[in-house]
Amino acid sequence: MLGGSSAIALHVTPNSSRTSLQSEVRNDDTTSVYSYRSTVSTNYTMSNLPGPGRLLGNFYSWLGTLFEKHFEGSGNLARSRTNFEAEAMLRDYRVIYSMLRSGYTREVECVCRILLTCAGSTNSLVQIRAFWTIIDYSIEQPSKIRAAFMNIFQEGMDAGEIVISSWKKPGIKYSIWWEYYYKLVIRCLSVDSSPLLEAARSTNFASRDKKFSDFERILLNRGDTTDSLLAIRFVSRYWAGRGIESYVRKRGFANPALVNFSAWLITHWEVHFAMSAQENRHLSSLSSFWTSGYLICGLWRSIQSFRTDELEGILEDDSQLVLWVHIYTLHFILPPWKNLCHDFLTNAAYTKLSTKLSQIEESHGHDIRKRFPPEQGSPSAEGMKSVELDAISLEMESVPADLVPPGNFVPPGRSIRHFYHFGASQLFLTLAPTWRLCIICSFPQFVAAKRLKFFEQFKAEQYRRASEADDFRGRF
Repeated sequence: MLGGSSAIALHVTPNSSRTSLQSEVRNDDTTSVYSYRSTVSTNYTMSNLPGPGRLLGNFYSWLGTLFEKHFEGSGNLARSRTNFEAEAMLRDYRVIYSMLRSGYTREVECVCRILLTCAGSTNSLVQIRAFWTIIDYSIEQPSKIRAAFMNIFQEGMDAGEIVISSWKKPGIKYSIWWEYYYKLVIRCLSVDSSPLLEAARSTNFASRDKKFSDFERILLNRGDTTDSLLAIRFVSRYWAGRGIESYVRKRGFANPALVNFSAWLITHWEVHFAMSAQENRHLSSLSSFWTSGYLICGLWRSIQSFRTDELEGILEDDSQLVLWVHIYTLHFILPPWKNLCHDFLTNAAYTKLSTKLSQIEESHGHDIRKRFPPEQGSPSAEGMKSVELDAISLEMESVPADLVPPGNFVPPGRSIRHFYHFGASQLFLTLAPTWRLCIICSFPQFVAAKRLKFFEQFKAEQYRRASEADDFRGRF
């Protein structure tokens, strides 16, 4: 029997997990902030002796100051024009993405220069958009993007660390949202690449048909919080839930890759809720939401693939339940844990295992509720009231056939904490107990219309955008 909460220890202290995570996100990796502004005085021609010499020196000093202000104003005007054009280009994400995906090195380096210009903007929102684009494509094309940035740094004779540190202006208190993306950018553009990024670059990521075993090298790297957040982004981008059952069958439930993956997902959601509460914004959590569902569902299906005698090891060895404590933590923001245990382990042969897994809620529920307290006004604070959802056929078409549960059984959804805020409206996501279907509550007609309009306009505007891109390339 599973005893008290000391049987399986969590890796993060419940009462201080959010505070420590926020402190770690805000902790800057750089030790100094570089500035390119000169602090040398220009009045060296001034004489301390009374007479015509001092007057002449004062005149030259005044004239030099006038020239400095003129040229500085001209330089600032040119930089402002360049920054304005770069920010306008950054907002036109379709041209940016098409150039980044091109096979021409000059195209990629041109976009990287635009991103560096926007990352040094005085507007924090423009910086965040540039950070997000750099991170996103460092994950999609890690080798190509990193090589382009390193070439730019070498051509400019500036170290990447100096350029990146100049983005953080002294005397400004940045939000945790800004600090989060800034730390990820530092890791993506650092000259000393982390083992996790090296493992990602050595893996051929081309589509979402990767099996879980393809990410083993990434998940076995023990890095810091920044590495774990980047790892979750890699896996969420390229993994669609395939191969988890065969991996568990081969490696077991105590495999370090599975334990790390589940723990890093918890870290991702802790950062998500901490930032959502303070910034009223969201991370790119939809893909991570699906990834969490893939992991949970795959592990439940893996149990069903074991023979009854093979399950005795799980019943007798509490160390095998460390992974399941992590799964319970992930599940805490979703439907009730005991219902899930009974829904998946309905066979009489699983009665003992179902009972033991259900007791995880009794031993760890109190601590988990401290780590993820219900937010005021959210459905979880109102008793997890049921929400009627409409399935979006456009989204369901992308679900692989082998992930659809048998029959027409779709249990009633239970609302989870709100993830997205669109003005006064809130988009609630619910994961059914089958853990394979995510029914998205949104505006299906609006989403379909926006997608149709996007494809119609893109073809009509692609020639105009191509000409604009050609004009812009000459300026960088």
